[in-house]
Amino acid sequence: MLLGAICTAALVGCGGGDGGDDGGADPTTTAPTTTQSQEAEDEEALRQLAEDWFVSVRSVYIDRANPDDLAAYAAGPYLEGVLDQIAEFEATGNEAQPGDQTRHEVLSVEVDDASASLVECVIDSDRVLSPDGDVINDEVQANLYETEARRLDGGWRLTGRSTLEEVDGSDQCPAQ
Repeated sequence: MLLGAICTAALVGCGGGDGGDDGGADPTTTAPTTTQSQEAEDEEALRQLAEDWFVSVRSVYIDRANPDDLAAYAAGPYLEGVLDQIAEFEATGNEAQPGDQTRHEVLSVEVDDASASLVECVIDSDRVLSPDGDVINDEVQANLYETEARRLDGGWRLTGRSTLEEVDGSDQCPAQ
């Protein structure tokens, strides 16, 4: 179980919005279509962001990819907390190995202008080995997270995560 110990930095508040207007379009036809289209695009972008984050964080631990690349997906104290956790893990000399049951799923996305909230399930079966090769952790754990995101610098970034539920020994997502 690797990912259950990662990425659970304190939830950072979200807010804001651009308060934009479409400049006179008929509000009964054009504006709702534009809003619905933008919301669908945002939801898809956030689902992809969450999946890319999951893959990239695992790559840092398992493949020793460059942790600085994670700034493409997250920002602020949340990113700083994850980078600190990575540095602590690397300092131990431990090694992560991929588990055959590890997976990620975005269960829901709610967008409110420039902020969003995602509910994610992570099944974590990755193994952690000591520098001697001894198994430190090979438990399976199901984790349900609420992840916050904000639109920053023209794109979405993850800004916080809180654990809603953890179930040791399970390879099934907890019920919402």
